[in-house]
Amino acid sequence: MHTLPESQYELYEESPCGLLFVDGTGRLVHVNRTLLAWTGYSKEELQHSSPYSLLLTVPGALLFQTHCIPLLRLRGFLSEISLDLRCKDGRQMPVLLAASVQKDDAGKESLVRVLFASAPNRREYERELLRARTQAEDAADKLRRMTEQAQRKVAEQEVLLASVARMTSGDLNTPVSIDSESSLFPLASALDRMRTDILEQIRTLQEHTAEVQQLNKELRRQIEQRSRLLIASMESDLARSDAFDEEETSTEFQPMLARGVVLAERYLIGDILGQGGMGTVYGVVRLSDGKHFAAKVLGDKLSHRAMARFAREAQLLARINHPNLIDIVDVDITDDRVAYIIMELVRGRSLAELTHRYGERDFMLQILLQTAQALTAVHAAGAVHRGLVLAACST
Repeated sequence: MHTLPESQYELYEESPCGLLFVDGTGRLVHVNRTLLAWTGYSKEELQHSSPYSLLLTVPGALLFQTHCIPLLRLRGFLSEISLDLRCKDGRQMPVLLAASVQKDDAGKESLVRVLFASAPNRREYERELLRARTQAEDAADKLRRMTEQAQRKVAEQEVLLASVARMTSGDLNTPVSIDSESSLFPLASALDRMRTDILEQIRTLQEHTAEVQQLNKELRRQIEQRSRLLIASMESDLARSDAFDEEETSTEFQPMLARGVVLAERYLIGDILGQGGMGTVYGVVRLSDGKHFAAKVLGDKLSHRAMARFAREAQLLARINHPNLIDIVDVDITDDRVAYIIMELVRGRSLAELTHRYGERDFMLQILLQTAQALTAVHAAGAVHRGLVLAACST
């Protein structure tokens, strides 16, 4: 009688399936505890009778004899066959039967192994497998959707970053476009509104700048025209008088306008900013809007020729528009024959206050470059300067 190898004994005893081993004559070799527990039989009861006729129902035994045994002899194994086990207490237990044949060296059947798998447990196991598979597929689908969503969000973030980069580089005409279903759509909409707002502000500023430039152009034209009339008036006086000798013999001195005096009923006199051979420069406030300017006022005993030269200076400044030259906003002579030019007020320090930087080549080259550019503009206008005053603006 065959016996199981010791190495396989515990493995078969602890198997979750029922196992039955018979020899080539159909006698029981071994039955595991699982099958005994299912059926309620003892090993001795199965050994003293045919295990097939005892364990299988009549239809099951007939199926085994007529179908299973021929398949085993023909193929040496058979797959799952649905049968019912007959338990000792009369219960019938549906099982799935599988068997295999082991042959000796002569080719005769020496051992037949029959495996019984609980059909209810198998169906539950299959259902569990199906549920696990479904859960795995759902998890994979969820992961796929999350991955696609993350990829879309990254792509949308890249679109926003590219839009910000375009805006910072000056491109305000390209709209910021993102799918309305995106979670970043509110941010994209806000960014696009900011783009359009900036674009509208730039357009408004450009229109305002164009208007200001047009007004400045008209103001320069009016100042040049007024200066031309003053020059014509001064030259007319020179033609009727002995004014040529007057410039050489008269004493020129600066009028000391007191702080708080109103010049030409429009400009409030402030501190003295500087003095020169032809006049004094004051800080003034325009009464109409409170803006600060510089007023160059001539001396009160200047000759007609000096006043004509003063008017030509105003005419020249009105004609030239250059970033390194101050702008002129008004020129006139009061009823008391006080001639003045109202100019842009540039606050800063003179080069005399920056002597500690005289050795810095880059600093001095910048100053000389801006001065040369201004002189080029003056010479291009057909004027020759009589003096040069340099000032460095503080930053």
